[in-house]
Amino acid sequence: MNKKWYYDDDFWVTYGPVMFDRERINSAAYEIDNLIMLSDLKPGDSVLDSCCGQGRHSIIFADRGMKVTGVDVTAPYLKTAVERSHEKGLKIEFVEEDILNFLRKESFDCATNLYNSIGYFEDPEDDLVYFKNIFESLKTGGKFIIECTGKEIIAKDFRDCFWYEYDDFKIMVEYSINLNWTELETRWIFLKEGVEKDAVFRHRIFSALELAGLLTEAGFESIEFFGDYDGSLYDQNAKRLIAIAKK
Repeated sequence: MNKKWYYDDDFWVTYGPVMFDRERINSAAYEIDNLIMLSDLKPGDSVLDSCCGQGRHSIIFADRGMKVTGVDVTAPYLKTAVERSHEKGLKIEFVEEDILNFLRKESFDCATNLYNSIGYFEDPEDDLVYFKNIFESLKTGGKFIIECTGKEIIAKDFRDCFWYEYDDFKIMVEYSINLNWTELETRWIFLKEGVEKDAVFRHRIFSALELAGLLTEAGFESIEFFGDYDGSLYDQNAKRLIAIAKK
């Protein structure tokens, strides 16, 4: 891929069925309902769903009575998000923009970054720029929710290679850890109807401590960590890293 992989619409269209299969789409209601409880959100609150993709979380937030703005740079995903929101009769603002450039001062009660959507920027310093923009976009008392696979979980459950099948395609996934445990490299070999596609992409990974440092530097004062959507502790049994930072 000539351009940065996360700006490549073809990449997201090709691998969308892998990342957003039926199980992943159906899990959105459970995830958002639990995040609403953990962050004490209420109907009428304004939510920024950053890196919203196909809008699976935006739609649930809106269905629960929130005023939602979804931002993403991938046009085909936003088209899907708009279509799905219209099918459900939901009013959601979807914005096609690089999330690194998006800022609306003191406009939102909550902002989210869900499903491993951090650490993509080529320049690591842009992670802090993004967090600061989120901070500025939140109202006083607003909350920023991040959900990703923490570095601790990657180390505990690491598998370097596996195959699986889904509907009419097969995929092999290869993982490697780069740059002294700061980067996860993923290779997907995608086989469908005799056609093979191969993609390699990388993103930074964070421990809870590293994420807390970035959030604190961005201006957040109160940060809670959870190990799953049920509010369990972020400990040796954690399945996800969920951070809720308050402005």
